[in-house]
Amino acid sequence: MSITNPPPLTPTAEKILKTAERLFALHGVDGVSLREIARSAGQKNESATRYHFGSRDALLAAILDYRRTPVNARRQQLLDELVANKQQSDVRALLQVIIQPFAELLTITPEDSYYISLVNQLYSRRDYFTAVDSEESRTALRQAFSLLDEALVEIPAPQRAERLFWVGLQMNHVVADWDHRRRNFPQEYPPESWDWRLDNLIDYIASGLTAPCSRPVL
Repeated sequence: MSITNPPPLTPTAEKILKTAERLFALHGVDGVSLREIARSAGQKNESATRYHFGSRDALLAAILDYRRTPVNARRQQLLDELVANKQQSDVRALLQVIIQPFAELLTITPEDSYYISLVNQLYSRRDYFTAVDSEESRTALRQAFSLLDEALVEIPAPQRAERLFWVGLQMNHVVADWDHRRRNFPQEYPPESWDWRLDNLIDYIASGLTAPCSRPVL
């Protein structure tokens, strides 16, 4: 597993951003004030968060961009390799493009990133998540899902759309569970186990995506 570095920030802005990410993940997006974030980041000026990022939505968007930009770059790399190998219709290969870069965030030390937990929280709030999310940070993800949709054309459209939504749901919940367990049960979830766990998750989701429909809805 490997993930590139996130976009550069000034040291103060980066400290505030990572502090906000941790507090949002632990206490909820609406459970922490901008002043609390500044204080927890060691800033004497309680308006430092607003100075560097503006509003709460802008801060949350900055967190998403900070983490998702390198994830998107990694997805694009895997997607380019997939296209070069003419695997555009390979369901499992497309799932690997979608899931692996997100799971690779587990290689960041737990104390340095709470992003996975934050995303899992936001995923259930689709209206808020979409409002602050950057299109530029999701280009490779959208392309991979589009190819996956084409690869599953034999599945009726209503079931196919719901199954594709479940891909993101399962990916976020499972990887968030791994993140929780590596923090609390590190001996049971060592770094060397991530590769086989990732393969197992992709195999599981691929089987569900391609399963025949027992009650087709046309």
